[in-house]
This record gives sequence, structure tokens and C-alpha cells, in this order.
Amino acid sequence: MTATIDYVQTHITETIGYPSLPTELNGCYESTNLSSPSCSILHGRDVNGQLCPVSRLHTNTGAFIEDGLDINTSYVHPIDYLNALSFGADIQDVMATYHESWYIVTAGVKNIGGRDPNFYANGDCNTAPGIHDYVGRSMFIKAQAHF
Repeated sequence: MTATIDYVQTHITETIGYPSLPTELNGCYESTNLSSPSCSILHGRDVNGQLCPVSRLHTNTGAFIEDGLDINTSYVHPIDYLNALSFGADIQDVMATYHESWYIVTAGVKNIGGRDPNFYANGDCNTAPGIHDYVGRSMFIKAQAHF
């Protein structure tokens, strides 16, 4: 059995990024006579009449502050010399894996608590999809064969 506990503290100030596109468009449309600096991202319409926001301005987006605790556990139960059954869990995923001599089967649940991803103001998804899963709870099964 293995277990780890990691504490993460990230504080970055004066970050530069893009405001979200809806924030920029709302700032433009809500200004008198479209006079907001946010309107500078609009460059006319395409052939279908849709707006073409093509230029985005970097801006000071404030600070990125994140603290967290990451807890991971795993347990391996050997069945014989070549086969084993293992279980693993962290703050939101659980899985079980069966190791046979020529194949491996893994089943599990990601985001078991159905937690919403962290909110980030920049980006079209209002989160960082490369870091946080915005799909919600999901189950999976995976099989691998070794020849």
C-alpha cells in the first residue's frame, strides 16, 4: 500500500491574459454608441453576417491564487507470480485494475463527487480544460492486451 499527501500553494500576481469573449462583447454592446475600448475587437461581419472578433487585447487579469490538498492511495494485492489486483484513489477518482500475464483491465469513476471545475475568467470555457475536467462524473473501462 502507498499513500501520498501533497499540499500545493500557487500565488501569481499581475497575470496577463485575455478577458473572456462574452465579457468583451458585453462591454462593447453595453457602452453608449459602442464607444467602449472592448469594441476594438470587432472587425465587421463574415459572408454569413456573423460578427468576426479577430483581435483580442492582452490585459492585466489580476491574480491567480490556488491552494489545494492532493491525497492519493493505492493498494496492490498479488494473486500469484504474474497476476495482481490493484485499487487506487485520489481528492475525486477511484479505479480498480486486474493485471493478468497477457492483459490488463481497468475500471473506474472520474470526478466521483460530481464537482464543478474551478472558475477562471479568461478562456471560452470559464475554466482551464487542460487542467480541470468540465465533463462531470464519468465512468470508464479500459482493456489492454500484450502479445
